Amino acid sequence: MHGTERTARPGRPRDAALEGRVLDEAVTLFGLRGWSGFSIEKVAVAAGVGKASIYLRWASKEDLLLAGLRSHLPDVRDLDTGTLHGDLLALARQVLDTHFSAVGPAARRLVLDSDFTEVLKTRLEEYRRAQLDAGRRIIARAVERGETSEQVSEILLLNVVTGAASSYASLALRPDRERAQADAPAFAEQLVDFVLAALRAPPPAHAERVN
Repeated sequence: MHGTERTARPGRPRDAALEGRVLDEAVTLFGLRGWSGFSIEKVAVAAGVGKASIYLRWASKEDLLLAGLRSHLPDVRDLDTGTLHGDLLALARQVLDTHFSAVGPAARRLVLDSDFTEVLKTRLEEYRRAQLDAGRRIIARAVERGETSEQVSEILLLNVVTGAASSYASLALRPDRERAQADAPAFAEQLVDFVLAALRAPPPAHAERVN
């Protein structure tokens, strides 16, 4: 069954270093080659292990990749900073940090290749669900503090903050990528200020809440 790691054979000690190396290479290969270029054989070569060692731990390339994406691509965490500004800033920074990290290419491939296999759809749904849950809690706290109206859409808020942060990192090309990464904290501040200014503005008469 996809999404379930194979348990090592009874009596065989787990090699955490080997497993970590294999998962590292699996995520790296997926980020570079996508689903069409991903295989157990290529991961084994890159990790310097035999295919048999991989199959003892993961039943298929789908299981291997899902394990790698779950361990290396972190879900957005809800960080309660005490203010809506701080919460949104923490959200934006997490997205930027992920996309500028070594796992960034895999994060972008996950979105691009999710239609090709159920394993990628599964991880993308998990990732988006975590984002939505974080957004709902951020808004709920902001409403309790009187910082915003309960009519604010969590989905719209998330699309603006996480979408803009993802686009900023994804569109930063070499040789300007290092400069874009250095400017990312300032971008996050500008993004959050922009979003909060939009939230404070009175909505148009015809506006409807997006759920």
